Amino acid sequence: GSVLHSPTELTHQQDLRRAQQLLESRMHDPDCSVSDAARDLGLSVRHLQNLFRQIGATPVNWLYAARLDRARKLLLESDVTVSDLAATVGFRDVSHFGRTFRRRFGASPGEYRKAHSSR
Repeated sequence: GSVLHSPTELTHQQDLRRAQQLLESRMHDPDCSVSDAARDLGLSVRHLQNLFRQIGATPVNWLYAARLDRARKLLLESDVTVSDLAATVGFRDVSHFGRTFRRRFGASPGEYRKAHSSR
């Protein structure tokens, strides 16, 4: 059977999608803050955090995961340097990027590229 969603749940899903799209469009900006995103979406910070809680994340965790996913993709599809890559996905500091990437994927960006590159 189909699951019926209340109008409130549908609104929350739409708000979450809008929030994810906004954060994705700004992931290159290391200054992108949750409060700025909430303001631009016309939502309170608390509401924004509640939306992400429904998918088991915080806005910041989700943004980091999205940045790392984009970085991994760019790493494999381009020859961009790791420091350019870090900046492209919104990390100010390449060593912080490297540590965060390694925690998520179990290898440094350079090691990951070597291991998974088909070129």
